[in-house]
Amino acid sequence: MHQDQPPSNLSHSKLWKFNQTRAAIFVELTLLALAGFIAWSFWSIWCPEGVEVCLGQGGIAPAHYLFLALLRPFVLTPHAFGTYLAARSFSEFDAIVLSAIASTLSAIPVYFLCYLVGKNLAVPWMSHNLPRTLRLIHSQDYKFIFATRLIPIFPFDIISCLAGVFNLNLKRFLIFTFLGILPECIFLTLMSSPKVSFLGMTINALGLIAGLVLAPFFVMEWQSRKKGKSLIATFRAAYKEILEEARMTNQIVKRHSLDPKKTPVLLLYGFFSSRRALHLLEKQLVAAGFDVLSFNLGGMFGTFFTHGVAETAEFIDFKIKRQMERHGFNKIHVVAHSKGTLVAYWWLLKLGGSKYCDKAIMMASPCAGSYYTYLAIVTPLAFFWRDMWQMRPGSSFLKLLQDSEIPNNLKIWSLYSEADRLARGSLGVFRPKTGKENITVLPMHEYSHFDFILKRGPIREVVKILTDDPSERDQLIDNEGTSLSQIIGENEDIA
Repeated sequence: MHQDQPPSNLSHSKLWKFNQTRAAIFVELTLLALAGFIAWSFWSIWCPEGVEVCLGQGGIAPAHYLFLALLRPFVLTPHAFGTYLAARSFSEFDAIVLSAIASTLSAIPVYFLCYLVGKNLAVPWMSHNLPRTLRLIHSQDYKFIFATRLIPIFPFDIISCLAGVFNLNLKRFLIFTFLGILPECIFLTLMSSPKVSFLGMTINALGLIAGLVLAPFFVMEWQSRKKGKSLIATFRAAYKEILEEARMTNQIVKRHSLDPKKTPVLLLYGFFSSRRALHLLEKQLVAAGFDVLSFNLGGMFGTFFTHGVAETAEFIDFKIKRQMERHGFNKIHVVAHSKGTLVAYWWLLKLGGSKYCDKAIMMASPCAGSYYTYLAIVTPLAFFWRDMWQMRPGSSFLKLLQDSEIPNNLKIWSLYSEADRLARGSLGVFRPKTGKENITVLPMHEYSHFDFILKRGPIREVVKILTDDPSERDQLIDNEGTSLSQIIGENEDIA
């Protein structure tokens, strides 16, 4: 819940043409069915005479087996199936060694695919919001890898993906994946051997549970108690430490008095960020003499912004009006980044916020949606994060937002970049129904999505735009600004 929550207003729920829970269930069931069909189709083609016949003793060469290991993640086949395949095709010793090597190989493509996503999204976000936690993960990466591989309750490919997302050291990742997966390969090979009877398979299954789940747990518990804490207490302490750091990132000095003669600047941050994400921009604005407002937009852990766009805009409307009554000002400027720009647009164009604002700066706006939202929609997060549905390309929410008119009193500056992977190029420029002449476009192609709030160049441009000196502002527009009509003319195919 938001702090100082306004009276409940569910009008924004009428925007939805579908029930989020039903849509999420449909997506998850469709993906499960698709994964099963892909796996079944692949193995039916590879083993047309049936899996049992195909996996008979000597039915597959080691080179082919290792090649299949690289393909396994892409044909959505469970990791343990690779060990079963080896146990049915090779001698026990060869099966153990080859399955451990194959498991390590199959982790490589998953690691690198997720590495690309993490390099541009997760790591920059962690570096800015949870730097202490990121340093801990990198310094203890071999322990995390070894422990999660040793205990098979952690999904193999998900752990490989997380290792890539957080850009863990590749060499240590591969070494401790191999070492950690060996016990599982030994037990699964013994359990899956065609020589083992049903009773033997049952005994091996119990041994698998005892050896791979209970034994590592008791060893870790013993080591943890030697340090004075139980394992559960250690996990709780780590969780509290992460929460503490998250709350620290959300702490901004509150100003109890604002100069009614000045126009304050409202800062709105993006998805899964905190108020602290804009601290460099706030610092520069304060140094330039501006009064700055920012609010906790709430979300995960009460800190990271994951609430819906429309409901957040209603919350902002409530907070701004209350601040106006408290401090006596009657106008405000808005500076927003990423998802925060959608909140700003909704407040300005749908809730009447343009009556109180004549100048808004939008940076890296996903106003045409972002394909990265599907990374969340195809996971169980689709049940909880409404904003992911709102920000997907072609959503009814974005269509309704685009069907807006910009009033003559409102001037908007839109900063965008071809290097922005989340809101690439001029797709990050808002295209309203009418009032395009009120949008000034500033291309800043040397900056990525998060650079807009971390680099000196974009921050300096924001300060210049907000200045009340007309000559300086007009010079900025003449030198670097482009009208929205020009942008649409140059890119008619994406308008």
